[in-house]
Amino acid sequence: MNTRLCAESILRVINDYQEALKDFSEEEFCRKPENGRWSYAEIYCHIIQVNMRSLLAVERCIYGKQQQKRDVAPLISRLILYFGQLPPGRIRIPANISAIVKVITKEEAKNDLIKFTGKLNELMPKILKCSPYQRIRHQRLGMLNCNEWIRFIEIYSIYQFKSLQKMKDSKR
Repeated sequence: MNTRLCAESILRVINDYQEALKDFSEEEFCRKPENGRWSYAEIYCHIIQVNMRSLLAVERCIYGKQQQKRDVAPLISRLILYFGQLPPGRIRIPANISAIVKVITKEEAKNDLIKFTGKLNELMPKILKCSPYQRIRHQRLGMLNCNEWIRFIEIYSIYQFKSLQKMKDSKR
């Protein structure tokens, strides 16, 4: 797992999110589907929040805010990170994450994506130097180091973008 390549992949998918924003009217972006699913605005809010929180965990690894641990992530987590895919089926989002999702405007989404990109670029030189033993707990995947957190951001961003594209295609 090359962290630099993962970061480049993240930047590409974030660019795809920005390009996809152009396809929505403000009304369509914020409209809540009748089937109880999230609106495009809520999906964007969610992915931005997850990515920003993940970068916060990366920062904690960099600056040693947690005790260094030699524990490795559980086998299922290592397989997810190795193969670059989440298990098939719908992923249940934890209640604490779901509770903070809100409807945002296209402008807010665009600005937040730019902030995320800037923060990732700012942290990359430090991430490359970070100790592999400095780990922060992920709610589901266990203890992850900086490189694993970056890989998680890449996997989850791509996963959510594919879901967004499926949702978009099904409405046509």
